[in-house]
Amino acid sequence: MNKFFPLSFALGLGMSASAFAANLGPLVTTEELQQAAKNNLVILDIRSLTGSKEKPQNPYDDGHIDGAISAPYPKGWRVEREGIPGMLPTVPALEAFLSELGVNNDNHVVLVSEGKGPSDMGAATRAYWTLKYLGHDAVSVLDGGFEAWKAKKFPATKEAVKPEIGMFSANPQPALLSSTEEVAAHQASGGMTVDGRPTSQFQGKEKHPAAARFGRILDAFNLDQSSQFQPGTAFFKPLAELKRQNAMVLDNNKPVVSYCNSGHWAANNWFVLHELLGKKNVSLYDGSMIAWSRNQNLAMASERTRFDDVKDWIRNLW
Repeated sequence: MNKFFPLSFALGLGMSASAFAANLGPLVTTEELQQAAKNNLVILDIRSLTGSKEKPQNPYDDGHIDGAISAPYPKGWRVEREGIPGMLPTVPALEAFLSELGVNNDNHVVLVSEGKGPSDMGAATRAYWTLKYLGHDAVSVLDGGFEAWKAKKFPATKEAVKPEIGMFSANPQPALLSSTEEVAAHQASGGMTVDGRPTSQFQGKEKHPAAARFGRILDAFNLDQSSQFQPGTAFFKPLAELKRQNAMVLDNNKPVVSYCNSGHWAANNWFVLHELLGKKNVSLYDGSMIAWSRNQNLAMASERTRFDDVKDWIRNLW
C-alpha cells in the first residue's frame, strides 16, 4: 500500500506521468516506479557484487529493471579514510562518480537495492543520504528493493545500460553530516544521539570487528534500525506505526545524530526520522562507532562484564 501519494489519484486529476515522476516521494512502491515516466528518471541499481575478488559477479547482469544503471554500493558510494571504513567520499569524487553514472542535476534518481532485508536497504538509504548531502533533493528509495520488483513480476531485462556522461554539480548540505568532533560537542551539549545497532552491540555484549571498544556513545538512545521495517521483510512499516515507535525521538526538540558502526544502519534511522517523518536537525555520523571507539579520549558506556569476556575467550578457542 502506498504511504504517500497514490499514482492513480494523481493521474485521475489529470497530472501527466512526467509531472508525477518529478514528484515521487522519498519512498516509492514498485507500482509507482513501474508507472512513472522514464524521461528524466535515473534508476541506479546499487546491488553489491557477489562471488570472489578474482571472479566477481554482478547480479545486475542476471536481470534488472529496464533502464537501470549498475552502481554497486561498495564502488564509489563509500570510502576508507585513515583506516575508518564507510566514510563519505570527497565532494569532487562524488561529483565525478555520479556524472559517470549519467546523473545530472535535473534528474530524479531512484535507488534500488537487493531488498533482502533491513541491512540491505541500508545501502539504498545511505546512497539516498549521500545525494541529499550533495544538495540533490529529487531522489527516492524503492521500498522492498529489486526483490519486491520481482515479486510483482514486473518486467526485467539483462540488457546493460551504458550511461551518457552527466554533469552533476553538488551543493553540499553540511548540517546532514556530523564528524567525530561535532558528535562529541553534540553529546556534551545534551543533544540526542540515536544508536541504530542491535541491543547486543549497544549494551557492549558484542561489537563490530573493526571497533576498538565495546559499548556505545555516552547517553545514546538505542533504536535498532531493523525495527523500522515490517518483520522479516525489506519494507518499511506504515507511517502511523513509524510515528508511534519513534515518538521519543520525534517529541524531543533537540538536534539528533544517527550512528551505528559505519554509518550504514544509521542511514535507515536517518531516512525514517528526517525524510519520512519530517524530523528536523537530524544528521548522520559516517565514522560512527568504528571511529568513535578508536579515540580513547571519548567516553563510552557499556554493560559488558567479565563473564562476557570469558565467553568470548572460550568462543575464540574454537
